[in-house]
Amino acid sequence: MNSPKMIYLQKNSGQTYYFRIYIPKDLIEHFNGVKQLRVSLKCAIQSRSVKISKILKIKVSSLFEEIRMGMTFLDIEQIKEILRIEIRKQIL
Repeated sequence: MNSPKMIYLQKNSGQTYYFRIYIPKDLIEHFNGVKQLRVSLKCAIQSRSVKISKILKIKVSSLFEEIRMGMTFLDIEQIKEILRIEIRKQIL
């Protein structure tokens, strides 16, 4: 689950960083062919965005593992909402 860049600035988004992670190959079919997910970090400070992204990577890796083990069934939107909640907690 290595991604070349976990955070990036999207064109036309001002200075807001985004978290991006690629879906592991074994779970792409579970997510109906979706290969990556992106969530706005609502942050323009690179150092803070990197810190938040590291926390999100751990969280999403845990969620992927739970899906593999059959402990939970989440779709992309549910995972994004979990990550958005985590982002809000980190910003506060």
